[in-house]
Amino acid sequence: MNYIGAIKVKVENFCKHSFLESYISDNSCIVDCGANHGDFSLQISRKWCCIIHGLEPDPRLFPNLPIIEKCTFHQLALSDKRGNMMLNLGQLQCSSLHYKEKENFCKIKVETISLPEFCGLNNIGKIDLLKLDIEGSEMLVFKKLEDEWIVKKLIQITVEFHEFLDPSVVPEIKAIIKRLKRLGFYYLPFSRTYGDVLFVNKSFINLSLIDKIRIFVTKYKRGISRILDSRSISTYNSSVCSKSLTVLK
Repeated sequence: MNYIGAIKVKVENFCKHSFLESYISDNSCIVDCGANHGDFSLQISRKWCCIIHGLEPDPRLFPNLPIIEKCTFHQLALSDKRGNMMLNLGQLQCSSLHYKEKENFCKIKVETISLPEFCGLNNIGKIDLLKLDIEGSEMLVFKKLEDEWIVKKLIQITVEFHEFLDPSVVPEIKAIIKRLKRLGFYYLPFSRTYGDVLFVNKSFINLSLIDKIRIFVTKYKRGISRILDSRSISTYNSSVCSKSLTVLK
């Protein structure tokens, strides 16, 4: 479906992933990579009764994922190819194929798959919204996707990049952004870092100047709200600490 000039733009955010909800419907196909506890898929399903595929390789999380109408969870890790890799099980952070919290933390072999192979196996023609929160594997995923496949198959991509775990990947992130812009995607960052980034395919969604202004306003309203919330929490914590210190005296 081509949405050019058809719909008033509205931004939604689930689990710190922003996307244009105006272009999601009951007929959409959502792929949730890094499903974790299933919260993103669950919120999508509550708002739109659409087809959802969730990928979660962590054997501690997968058995406890919720049962969701029209949603299928797959115990797979998204990567650059089909095969097996060692998953570093996290304690404070999410489990990752690429990062580990400590040398002595547990690892487990998990099955991996590329995005084109996954779509082929599940008869997915187009992905209306691809969510990537895969703890560093997003680099490999983007690197191995062919330009033509990206342009024809992906409408929106909401990504959490993980430069906070490894700042050395920032040039690689910038290269991905540059590439997707060259392929005809809008680049819409919703955070001061690369933690909440949205790419929108112009072949399917053409944003007007008014749409871009709405998105800009939404972004900065949220930013101001986050700043005010963090200050409130900081003030509260300072007050609690002050009272505690007074009691200790």
